[in-house]
Amino acid sequence: MRHVYALVAGLALALPGALAAQQQPAPLLAPGARVRIVAPVLSADKISGTVVSADSGWVHLRSTDPASERWMRLSLVESAEVSLGRNRGARAFRGSTWGGFLGFGLGVIVGAQLASELPTGVATSAALGAVGVGLLGGGIGAGIGAITPRERWQPSRFPRAVVSPR
Repeated sequence: MRHVYALVAGLALALPGALAAQQQPAPLLAPGARVRIVAPVLSADKISGTVVSADSGWVHLRSTDPASERWMRLSLVESAEVSLGRNRGARAFRGSTWGGFLGFGLGVIVGAQLASELPTGVATSAALGAVGVGLLGGGIGAGIGAITPRERWQPSRFPRAVVSPR
């Protein structure tokens, strides 16, 4: 009876791994994917757009800046990057970090300069200025970072077809 329990437990643990091995990753040039393609023969710049269709030899891209549609032979494509979308959160965090850092430094300087006009000492005035202006700078930096998101790209090597000489 113990062997049956061990066998059932082993199969239950092996099943998720076997199912994960059966799943196919999404194809690089799936219709609807936003891609950026490097094809030095066609253009010195990266060609970006949304994949309309793709087969074993061609890819059809539609771009909005400038509005155009383009068919490209896959044998001319060197590499492709897939868009991961725009990330406002990471940009807001980066902006708040820079704003807080700059505000902290400015607050120390301003607080130390105003110490002679305040009833507190130089160190206390500098610390209060650093915290106050640092928090203000962090908030302003987070706002600027949130309104300027950047598109993130995942680089990947493009599979090249091997052509045998005749």
